[in-house]
Amino acid sequence: MSMNDKRGNQVKFGDYIRNTRIALKIGLREFALLIGISATYISKMENGYYAPPSEERIVKMAEILKLNEDNLLAMAGKISSDLQKIITSEPELYVAFLKKAQKKDIKQFLDKKFKEY
Repeated sequence: MSMNDKRGNQVKFGDYIRNTRIALKIGLREFALLIGISATYISKMENGYYAPPSEERIVKMAEILKLNEDNLLAMAGKISSDLQKIITSEPELYVAFLKKAQKKDIKQFLDKKFKEY
C-alpha cells in the first residue's frame, strides 16, 4: 500500500509509519505498547513483510502519530467504517460523485474549499 508524497514519489505505508514514528522520537517498543500489538509485527509491517493492521489499530496509529486517520486508512488500502456507511447509504450518488471528483477541476475546487482534507 502506498501514496504519493509532496514531490509525487510513492511512499509505502510501512515506510511512512516508520519515518513518522522516528521523526516524533517514538521507539518501536513504545509504539507497539501504545497500539497494543507486538513490536515484531510493527517492525515487519514497517519493512513491508506484513500487511497493515485493522482499522482500529490504524486509527490508534494516526492518533499517536498526529496524522489524519482517513488518509492513513486510505494509504493502507482501507476505508473507515463511517465512510463505508455514508457511501452505502446512497451508493449511486456517492459513486457518481467520486468518479466525477477524479477530474482535476473538482479536486482543485475541493482543495481550496476543504483544506483540512
